[in-house]
Amino acid sequence: MYEQLLEVARRYFERVEEESGDFRGGVCRVRNERYLVLNRQAKLERRLRTVATALASLDLDQQYLLPAVREAIDRYSEQ
Repeated sequence: MYEQLLEVARRYFERVEEESGDFRGGVCRVRNERYLVLNRQAKLERRLRTVATALASLDLDQQYLLPAVREAIDRYSEQ
């Protein structure tokens, strides 16, 4: 599921980066571009929540997503 969420995120964010460090991760803007930064050291559950929350902030209602992906966005972004 994580890889499927990343695939969707790569379509909507200029860059999706997985880095190591002391940070939570999330969406940021750099020179007017939207980046999604994920902490590679975080547990999978945390990374899923970060990607799902970022995707939930976008207007994806008119976009086709696999039902399992849409359900994961809803489930993880509500935690």
